[in-house]
Amino acid sequence: MLTQNKETILMEYAAGALGPECDLLIAAYLTLSPEARDFVATCEDIGGALIEHICDPENLSSGCLEAVLSKLDGCTNDECNEIEACIVSCLRSEEPLPLPLLHHLAHHEKTLKWKHLFRGMEWLEIATDTKGQTSAKIIRCDPGFVLPHHRHQGIEITLVLEGAMEDHTGRYVRGDIAVMDSEISHEPMADRQTGCLCLTVNTQPMRFTGLFTRLLNPFL
Repeated sequence: MLTQNKETILMEYAAGALGPECDLLIAAYLTLSPEARDFVATCEDIGGALIEHICDPENLSSGCLEAVLSKLDGCTNDECNEIEACIVSCLRSEEPLPLPLLHHLAHHEKTLKWKHLFRGMEWLEIATDTKGQTSAKIIRCDPGFVLPHHRHQGIEITLVLEGAMEDHTGRYVRGDIAVMDSEISHEPMADRQTGCLCLTVNTQPMRFTGLFTRLLNPFL
């Protein structure tokens, strides 16, 4: 069960206990945060030591490594570079995108399409292999855009890729993650100068709480 504690989420990532949407966000986060990388590496070392202590070694079949590596084949370097350049152009990103996110989008580049809900905000739905409630989106907000007051039915994790955003819980800049649970209702605002580009994962749809914006909830 995903919790609001950032360290717990990182431990769940190290243990392989998160879903693909959260895995993607945390992998992107680790490329931007040396402290988080060190924490996850420590968790993996502890987990590896426990496995070595508890489990007996197993012999792998011959050719096992080659079989795994063969499944990693994809497009050529030139093809990947061309696709990734198109993605950066599509996102209009001035900052380097985390490689895990860039590579994931490269495998789904034909499905990338901006959608709009409010003037000043647009988002891209990110395809994953799951069909559950959890969703991942890249959200772009114009400078000064305020997302109407809302709360979350589950957990929301937001990684800032470019610019900054802020609410009553604090200010978040590139490389920061904000973790919100169902106890928090907020009205985040994009930086007035730079706007904000974020990767967001929701375990359940959010719910607007304003008098008029509640009418949008069935469309979420």
